[in-house]
Amino acid sequence: MVWRLFDLKSSKQEDNTVEVTLENGVKQTLIVSFVGDSSTAQVELQKSKNEVVADGNDSATMTATVRDAKGNLLNDVKVTFNVNSAEAKLSQTEVNSHDGIATATLTSLKNGDYRVTASVSSGSQANQQVIFIGDQSTAALTLSVPSGDITVTNTAPLHMTATLQDKNGNPLKDKEITFSVPNDVASRFSISNSGKGMTDSNGTAIASLTGTLAGTHMITARLANSNVSDTQPMTFVADKDRAVVVLQTSKAEIIGNGVDETTLTATVKDPSNHPVAGITVNFTMPQGVAANFTLENNGIAITQANGEAHVTLKGKKAGTHTVTATLGNNNTSDSQPVTFVADKTSAQVVLQMSKDEITGNGVDNATLTATVKDQFDNEVNNLPVTFSSASSGLTLTPGVSNTNESGIAQATLAGVAFGEQTVTASLANNGASDNKTVHFIGDTAAAKIIELTPVPDSIIAGTPQNSSGSVITATVVDNNGFPVKGVTVNFTSRTNSAEMTNGGQAVTNEQGKATVTYTNTRSSIESGARPDTVEASLENGSSTLSTSINVNADASTAHLTLLQALF
Repeated sequence: MVWRLFDLKSSKQEDNTVEVTLENGVKQTLIVSFVGDSSTAQVELQKSKNEVVADGNDSATMTATVRDAKGNLLNDVKVTFNVNSAEAKLSQTEVNSHDGIATATLTSLKNGDYRVTASVSSGSQANQQVIFIGDQSTAALTLSVPSGDITVTNTAPLHMTATLQDKNGNPLKDKEITFSVPNDVASRFSISNSGKGMTDSNGTAIASLTGTLAGTHMITARLANSNVSDTQPMTFVADKDRAVVVLQTSKAEIIGNGVDETTLTATVKDPSNHPVAGITVNFTMPQGVAANFTLENNGIAITQANGEAHVTLKGKKAGTHTVTATLGNNNTSDSQPVTFVADKTSAQVVLQMSKDEITGNGVDNATLTATVKDQFDNEVNNLPVTFSSASSGLTLTPGVSNTNESGIAQATLAGVAFGEQTVTASLANNGASDNKTVHFIGDTAAAKIIELTPVPDSIIAGTPQNSSGSVITATVVDNNGFPVKGVTVNFTSRTNSAEMTNGGQAVTNEQGKATVTYTNTRSSIESGARPDTVEASLENGSSTLSTSINVNADASTAHLTLLQALF
């Protein structure tokens, strides 16, 4: 037997047919199989897709391809699959290759980037990154907004955060979220970027909100083109720090009787015209008059939900006074005039005269002044005062006069009258009255002597020391027959021996009478056997009147001075 050896080599994994032919022509065929060299095994790894939904169902197929150094696919090589996180699950971790291929599927309920590694015993390994994303089909949106009361300033943006996740809590990235407020208030609010935002890697979209409308408003975040949304309330409150106050009074005039009152209303709003509740308002009157007024609750009130604070004001001092409302938190204030008027129902009148005496000639006059005040000494304006007198000869002009702002009404009094006359000022509304007595006197300009009377008209001659004389009375009246006082009357005698008191001058009294006492040292017989004539005249000579007085010799003092015999 003859042996012949030869080498058969190949770098390709395959079955080869070898035919051997002897010299004598005999042939024999052999099948020679070449297999890959697992000792030089190399592994490659591919993934079926780049992104996988992290729902535990969707998966990526990881395909490991095992080849030797010559590129031949290797069978029955154990491939080990690993993933870098327990959050991801491989369907199998050890797989023998078939035709050089080993596969495993990868699933996860948690989003993220996972690294899958395939390795073989030769030490070769390969890896791939697989991205798991949230499951949009189970997306849920959570909106977070600032809590509590938010001051409406329209200057400080308020941040709203919308978080988009699937049912497993995985964030959904790069999704458009729209933010909105209800249509009926939308004009009062502004949202950044027209209300649109994109979720980041955390599934979060942020928008900022400014507005000028107080109240609780529903803010909505919605996943674009879907029904996935969340709504949260935001409560906006008025801006107390920038509040302003407007003061009003319930009526234009208040009776200053300590009872009548007005309601003061302070309306407090912020710059966006929202009523501000819970603000302390202090109502005050000027210090100079404050003691005359009463403010309810010492002038302190707190604004209610409508922004209004109320107190009542009453007082006792007439006039226009300024009342002020001041906010306790920022000292903003407003003032309004409040007019108090005197209490006509309690009015009293005081009557005064410009002079005590009036010439009763119908021309001379006096001014009557009625001052009307109420119980708290306030002048009463525009109240009718009636001036009257029981004397028919008096004229009061006007008979009715309204008081002015000082509480004064005036009339002029004149008359053809004499003596004491009473005039009255009375109030029609409550019957209060006052009166004054006026003295009417005769008219000196029209004075005249109407009577000259000696009493007695026959006297004994003598000096004032030893003769009682005759009292001569001149009666002076005016054109109306009223006695004229204060007029000087001059008395004169025809004889030089007559004497009259005060040099023959006398002044008329209240009754218009002027008197002198007349004496004469010579009898009428001695003076020509006729009575003495005495004349009375006024100083200006406008009126004169004469009378006669008989002067008799004093028989009690007679003595013989001459004795003669007549033959």
